[in-house]
This record gives sequence, structure tokens and C-alpha cells, in this order.
Amino acid sequence: MKRSTHSSEPASDADEDRFLVLDRPGTAEVKEKGSRFLADCFPVESEQEARGQVAAIVRRHHDATHHPWALRLGHGDGALRRAQDDGEPAGTAGAPILAAIEGRGLSGTLVVVTRWFGGVKLGTSGLARCYGAAAVAALDAAPVREGYRQARIPFRVSHADLPAAQRVIFGVGGEFAEEAYGADARLVASVRRSREGAVRRALVDATAGRVRLEKESR
Repeated sequence: MKRSTHSSEPASDADEDRFLVLDRPGTAEVKEKGSRFLADCFPVESEQEARGQVAAIVRRHHDATHHPWALRLGHGDGALRRAQDDGEPAGTAGAPILAAIEGRGLSGTLVVVTRWFGGVKLGTSGLARCYGAAAVAALDAAPVREGYRQARIPFRVSHADLPAAQRVIFGVGGEFAEEAYGADARLVASVRRSREGAVRRALVDATAGRVRLEKESR
């Protein structure tokens, strides 16, 4: 029974929960003194998925000289960041690509910039400028959407208390990520992370303490 509703959110909640992700891939190209820099950006959900995308691009453009890339997953100080120069001088490729991602505040984003060497050396500053510019151009070509950090709340309720629990979850714009029905209802609600504590308290109040809240397994 997945369902979500829209409700007005306090600015503090929205600011805490909101992040930006690519809505779909983008691509762009930069040329400099014969060298060609082809940038591809993708929304990704894991490092494994990102590395699979990199491998696919390497296979597709097997005649290219380098395939540096950068990845950002997660949010804030805990975000996972990866940057790979792929044979270019240290810091001239992966770092400016990652800077382009972070400069736009994006999460779950991979950018790969494929280079074909044109015969003229660009120097470290020239390389960094071109890799960064290609990454920026690809990101500018990809539409962006807002996402919201989610918390999962597993709980059990009787069938009699189920409507009250549903009203709590739907009332904050949440949805049910998992549902199982037997002697009672075992549900996993997905709500904005900043509202998790309030939702847990509301479930207790709405069921007169009969809800059995569980910890989410990691």
C-alpha cells in the first residue's frame, strides 16, 4: 500500500532533509588543443553501480587515452567521495571532477570524463581546467530534482489499530516500504528523517501505546 501525500513542511525540516540528485544522465564535450574531453554524468545509488558504469564507458571508448572519474554518495560530512585520475598527473582529473559535483550540492552522482589525447600537452593547470569544465558542462546538461533523506520505522500493530497508524504515516507525507499481514500487521514506514522521532511518538499516541516499535536492521 505505497502512498504519499504532500503537506507543508517547516523550513527547518525541509532544509535538513533535502538534497539534490540527477533526474537522468547528461553528457557534454570540451576540446582543447586537439584533445577531446567527453563527460558523462549519472545518478547512482551505490559505489558498485558507479564502478559498473565506469567499466561500461571504458569498454565503449576503448580507444581513449584516459577515463578519470569522481563519485559522491550520501550527505553532509558522512558522504562517500571517490576520485580517480586514471593515469593523469595526480590531482589534475579526479579532483576537479569531484569539485564540480560538490559545487552543485549533488548526491548519488558519478561523472566520468573520457579523454582522447590530441598530441599537445596541456600542463597540469590546463588538464585540471579542461576536466573540470567538461564535468560542469555535463552536469549542466542533466536535469536535477530534489530528494529527501528518509528514515525507516518498522513496527507491528493489530489490525484494529492499523487505520490509526496509516493516518499517522500518510499525514506526514510518508509511505509504507514493506507490509506483511498475519495475526497482526508488520509494517515498515518511510518518512523524512527529521520527523522520525515525532512519528514514533505519534504512533504510540494514536494506538494508546499498543504499537510495537522495532529498530531498523542495518
